[in-house]
Amino acid sequence: MSMPSDYQLTAALRVARLLDEACNAASDLRSSYRSAVTQGEHADAALVDGEELLAVVGLVVTADDLARPQTALHTLARLDDATAIELLRSLFRQRSNSEDILDEDLRARIGLAGELAVVDACRDQLSDLGHPELAAAVQQVSLVSAAMGYDVFAPRVGASARKMEVKTTTADSGSGLFRFFLSRNEYEQGRRNPTDWSLVACRLNDDQVTILGWAPVRSLTPYLPDDASGRWTEAVVRFPQSGLIAGLPSPT
Repeated sequence: MSMPSDYQLTAALRVARLLDEACNAASDLRSSYRSAVTQGEHADAALVDGEELLAVVGLVVTADDLARPQTALHTLARLDDATAIELLRSLFRQRSNSEDILDEDLRARIGLAGELAVVDACRDQLSDLGHPELAAAVQQVSLVSAAMGYDVFAPRVGASARKMEVKTTTADSGSGLFRFFLSRNEYEQGRRNPTDWSLVACRLNDDQVTILGWAPVRSLTPYLPDDASGRWTEAVVRFPQSGLIAGLPSPT
């Protein structure tokens, strides 16, 4: 996980100051974000990210719809902004340094599982249509380069090839949202190739991958930040699972 920006750290501090000292119903806490006074600096989604950041560094424990602040959180909340943000940055750096290798390995294995499932499914599609030669041409291009802007290349019958960016999660579907990171390069690849590029959503559970569905780039755009305050390079996207199209992009 990359180091949070000052904007994200400030959002976390705002949340720290909203939390009651004992515990908070997570649903009530999320509702309070809508009325939080941030002088327009932070929208609801940014405060949700701030809450997640506090959980990452161990200052908040969320379980059974309860957000339980740890004692250190209230000390943090009473500090001035500059000191509190620097302390949060230090906590995050310590956490990241100790877990980076494990996290990178885990994320790589989760991502690989999803990509392989999509490759196999695309090959099955084309084989079932009687095109084994096209099935053999399906490739996991992420093994060659992560800079392509997509992970899986899959031919179509009588049309240009599909270019699929695969995102895999292990989170449950209780929120109704599929949460993933999207790079600017991936998004721009989709904008340049809107009829061929797509995002494919997968879930890994007990070593089994389920393909949840897919979305064209135009469906993602409303959930991405704008460039009004600076050009974004990576975004956390919360896409409604109801917006996913079942299966995979058509092989024909």
